[in-house]
Amino acid sequence: MLAVFNYSLNAVLPIVLLGALGYYARLKKWFSPEALRAMNSFNFRFCLSCMLFSNVYNADSSGGLSLSLLVTMGIALALLTLVSVVIANTATNERRRKGVLAQAVFRSNYAIIGLPVVSALAGDSALGLASLFQIPCVIYYNCVSVLMLLHYSEDKSQGGSEASSGIAASLAKTIKGIFTNPLILGLLAGILVIFIRSFIPLNADGELVFSLSKTFPWLFHVIQYLGNMATPMALIVLGAQMNFKSIASFRKELVTGVFMRLVGSPIIGYAVLFTASGLGLLTLTKDIVAMSCAVFASPLAASSVVMSAEMNADDQLCGQIVAWSSVLGMFTLFIIVFCLRSFGLL
Repeated sequence: MLAVFNYSLNAVLPIVLLGALGYYARLKKWFSPEALRAMNSFNFRFCLSCMLFSNVYNADSSGGLSLSLLVTMGIALALLTLVSVVIANTATNERRRKGVLAQAVFRSNYAIIGLPVVSALAGDSALGLASLFQIPCVIYYNCVSVLMLLHYSEDKSQGGSEASSGIAASLAKTIKGIFTNPLILGLLAGILVIFIRSFIPLNADGELVFSLSKTFPWLFHVIQYLGNMATPMALIVLGAQMNFKSIASFRKELVTGVFMRLVGSPIIGYAVLFTASGLGLLTLTKDIVAMSCAVFASPLAASSVVMSAEMNADDQLCGQIVAWSSVLGMFTLFIIVFCLRSFGLL
């Protein structure tokens, strides 16, 4: 039992400490709001993109991302989305808060919190699998979030043609945003390099006659350096951006959103995974179980606050759910990892 406790602690504690360091730095006023925005932008555009490229590039193969896994995870996310609609319509009467609550049920902080957890739990092989799955996952998160926020927008009651044109414009903007997203571009670049690598001949020693890491080591090292900066910088900035304002006006919605993200989503998600495994449709490997923590058990994505603000949803509530789920999520993640390790799944 002590070994399981240490395993869980070692997986979660580094994330907690880096976030706490960022929060302490903000209290000491070492970071200005402008500096945090600049750091976040740089990290998003360069470091996280390079990290995801490296994760895919260093993956042994994409074989772990099987059709059965994609279907099972797709069913889990679809079920979470259906539950999110029920929660949104029953937990609040404020229309601007319904889309925010819906996001809290199915949308996780996959890249910033999820991927470091996956790496700590199962190493590089699981990280490669999780990086590959991020492509369909991020696309799903963004598209469904936009649809939810549009559906619950207070502007929905406008004239039919005007509303339709607004929806079409928002969807077009979202599609463009997805495929110009630096994270998606980093993932696609990694997949493209792997695809090209499969056609490169081998020399007499059984090594590729050309590879990015050996032919252009200077470029590969720069990509690795930037990628290695991504996680610590993201966690420090996230901690520095924590802002626990008054929550009296939306306490019920906040509690509901945080509970569903940290407790409801893992229960539903793992129920689907275990059911698929019991039916023989999917073999639960350590890598898959670790990856599922990123999807089901990590806090609400910080990017959901920006999206909510842009689409006239309650971004204050969204920011509070992000903050509280990020803090409390460290405790629930520890419990989930402890249980999975105790059952021999990690």
